[in-house]
Amino acid sequence: MKTDGLTSKSGHAIISGWQEVHGTRKALIYKDSNDHLAVECWENDKLMEVRHLRNYNIHYAEDTAENWVTRVIRKGNVHVSE
Repeated sequence: MKTDGLTSKSGHAIISGWQEVHGTRKALIYKDSNDHLAVECWENDKLMEVRHLRNYNIHYAEDTAENWVTRVIRKGNVHVSE
């Protein structure tokens, strides 16, 4: 997924992202205002969940994003606060 110029729902610059090839899910990785990694989980262009990953590295964030897109994570709860 090309992330140049993309921003999160909260306005943060996207570091990385994943998207289903023939599906409706995408995940965007960014650093929140506290400099912690976060993953926005989207389905059908609707924000389903934000996972704040304090004390985790980019590899964990990438795994979280991939798990959302590949449906290992099946259901999200809307949560957008930091």
